[in-house]
Amino acid sequence: MSLNASQHPKNTQTVRPVFQWALLGVIGILGCLIALIQLIGASTGEACRDSYSCRAFLVGGAECLDIGERSYCTRYCVAHAQCPDGWTCGDATATALTLELNVIDQLCIQDESMPLNDPL
Repeated sequence: MSLNASQHPKNTQTVRPVFQWALLGVIGILGCLIALIQLIGASTGEACRDSYSCRAFLVGGAECLDIGERSYCTRYCVAHAQCPDGWTCGDATATALTLELNVIDQLCIQDESMPLNDPL
């Protein structure tokens, strides 16, 4: 025996709103986590694991620069004047998800003699 459209159970109509609300909830939580990192991530010059741990990595151009034993948050530049005192603007490769990217760009580079702030 087959059911026609008028005899079909209405369970599918209640499942869709639950799924939609769950999906919106997951998207909302992810959005909040990304916003939180933008506000409380590591500042320029502070130690980092990857670019996602730096404050303002999405909107402010912050990146994690891994040079030998040092790994710190920095930002993009086109001239030395855009970098903090004692830093230079030079070619470097940022780190994302603990992997070094194959893209060389201009980043502010800290003098190796400067102390590294380590909040981690």
